[in-house]
Amino acid sequence: MSRLRRHLTAIACVIAIALPAAAPARAAETLDGIAAVVNEDVVLHSELRAEVDFVRDQMRRNGQRVPPDSVLRERVLERLILENIQIQRAEQRGISVDDEAVNNALRNMADRNGTNLSGLRQRVEADGMDFQRLRNDIRRQLIVSRLRQREVASQVQISEDEVDSALDRMEQANQQEAEYRLSHILIGLPSDATSAEVTEAREEAEALVERLRDDAEFSSIATRASDGPEALNGGDLGWRSATSLPTLFVEAVRGMSTGAISDPLRSPNGFHILKVEDRRGGSEQTVTEIRARHILLKDDGGMDDPDAPADAETEGESPRERLEALRQRIRAGADFAEIARANSEDQGSASRGGDLGWVGPGEMTPAFQQVIEGLEPGTLSEPFRSPYGWHLAEVLEKRQRQDIEEYQRAQARRALYERELEQEAQRWRQRLRDQAYVEIRADG
Repeated sequence: MSRLRRHLTAIACVIAIALPAAAPARAAETLDGIAAVVNEDVVLHSELRAEVDFVRDQMRRNGQRVPPDSVLRERVLERLILENIQIQRAEQRGISVDDEAVNNALRNMADRNGTNLSGLRQRVEADGMDFQRLRNDIRRQLIVSRLRQREVASQVQISEDEVDSALDRMEQANQQEAEYRLSHILIGLPSDATSAEVTEAREEAEALVERLRDDAEFSSIATRASDGPEALNGGDLGWRSATSLPTLFVEAVRGMSTGAISDPLRSPNGFHILKVEDRRGGSEQTVTEIRARHILLKDDGGMDDPDAPADAETEGESPRERLEALRQRIRAGADFAEIARANSEDQGSASRGGDLGWVGPGEMTPAFQQVIEGLEPGTLSEPFRSPYGWHLAEVLEKRQRQDIEEYQRAQARRALYERELEQEAQRWRQRLRDQAYVEIRADG
């Protein structure tokens, strides 16, 4: 309900007080009342009742225990008050959200639930919720989110020292859990080795690494060349926890993929060569990265069912039909990059022939990520839709990358940022609440 309408309703309540006693009782029953005054706005009893009913129904649907009505009413009213304060502040800052942003948010919601906008509407209405209410709720959430971004998120800074400390904690926890199955070759050296002996041992180790990376059998070379106690077992160290391995070994294998051969590692005993046979536990993982390119055609941003045929009244071809025509041209030998430059509406990638570069897990919208993960290199997709429009995608390459330091640092920085953002946002909300004029009225 708009602020103007709320004020008119409040005025009507005041006028009603002066009505003669002979006024029909029915009219009194239809009057609304003010549950709370919030700065220059109000929360009406009708709004509060509707929100309490909605929250109660949702809690029951989710199998949650519903608190007593008095407690539920108090909590819901406080939430409405806080939201009202934030919406007012956003209005003062000139922050608004247009219909296209709401539609995109709804498409993302539908995408996460494996459906389209038509399917989302059906699910929402089947749950007894008005779809227009959902749109209004999302608009308010987006407004508050933009306000928080402007007033809070831009103030949160994460230092490199904080990231380093977080990584140290993660590493200590991971070392307790991770286990490795390694194969090992030792080119031994005496404790009083001369520089010439060290040089000779290093050159021997480097030559062995080169042969191993050329697909020589590790166990055979270990049996013949290793000075380690496990040489007769082909250098197999078996499964070892990270805490039971030398720090030199753990630091070397942390960024290595399964099957990789290490560079020669110098220790007082000589030069070590390691092969990662397998790993388990811990948080280290192999990340699949995809290099893809695409052509994007935006739609009209409406609420049409994306699986429905094009509107008969729409002039020209639909984005899906245009992409299908482009797909046929590419399959017939046309250059994807040239077509992308001429047709794609993604300004960021069109100039690069649609090239998106290397994409890791979760970096793209789920609808797009799902499609490219299911394509083999060199394969062209069918036209498909995401919240941003219609796409034609091609996967160029795929690669496996160990969860190495760069990826870990990004994860640690994101976790620290979100934790600090939530803490600062909580303090910010409390300041807004403390600074606002709030008067809670008795039940009407």
